Amino acid sequence: MSSLRQFIPVGSIFLLICSAVWISGLIDSGRTREISGLWLLQFEGSNFFEGATPETVRSYELDDAGWLSESDQIDLSNLLSGYDESDECWTVKAVQLRFRGHRQIGVSGHLGMWSSSYEIEELLEMKVVPWPDCDSPYDWEPR
Repeated sequence: MSSLRQFIPVGSIFLLICSAVWISGLIDSGRTREISGLWLLQFEGSNFFEGATPETVRSYELDDAGWLSESDQIDLSNLLSGYDESDECWTVKAVQLRFRGHRQIGVSGHLGMWSSSYEIEELLEMKVVPWPDCDSPYDWEPR
């Protein structure tokens, strides 16, 4: 019984630390703010890497990506034009974005495979950037 008493304080401290980390993630969730990063739009994928640029995105883990919910302010038909069904892969469109919006923590995206989502409230800047057609985050080698 005395050994159990020794673990209670350690367990309590562990639970407090875990709770603080979890709550800190929720504080940011849903708060409207200015967000920038790289959006990789592809077949059944909408990966938004907050803070990333085309030069830095490959240092991110795929789990770092959140699902970007398309906004009425983005013309998807124009973005996705030029796709040819005879292509050997689904092309990836890379878009540098800056917007006012929020990040929501929780199961998101196609088949619930993302752990967060981003919602655009006001699009501030959007620039399509060159990207190798078939290079998606699912194909990246770990660095």
